[in-house]
Amino acid sequence: MCDVLDVARYFLSIDPNLTEKQLQKLVYYSYVWYIAKHNRRKSSIKRKLFKEAPEAWLHGPVFYTLYREMKNNDYKLPMDDSYKSHLSEYKMNFLNVIYNTYGKYSGKNLEAMACSEEPWRKARKGVEREVTTTKQINDIDIYEFYTKE
Repeated sequence: MCDVLDVARYFLSIDPNLTEKQLQKLVYYSYVWYIAKHNRRKSSIKRKLFKEAPEAWLHGPVFYTLYREMKNNDYKLPMDDSYKSHLSEYKMNFLNVIYNTYGKYSGKNLEAMACSEEPWRKARKGVEREVTTTKQINDIDIYEFYTKE
């Protein structure tokens, strides 16, 4: 199974100029659409692109591992080719679809999109606007929203 850094590195291999915010949101949309497309019921979500769940941060969904890695490297993700051995051809094709759909948007646009959607809003419920939180975005909420179940 791949991890969040493999997916981020794959996107950077397509476009090395992606900002941290763009990268976080592209990885997020990969995560949610994989859940929506590869599971049949919200009661048994077993197929995920990777294990780490997104957190409902102030400026939208964030994967802490990706944030930490970029923060520790002056907000750049060190590149290597390890992602190639962790991503199947099928997953790379899937990520290409995500990139072709969302890669044209700025980080600010992607943030606005993700923050307007129910899964992030539901995870932030009860948290004041300017307060940080590490509450995870629920996979069932993701499935319901993106499959319209």
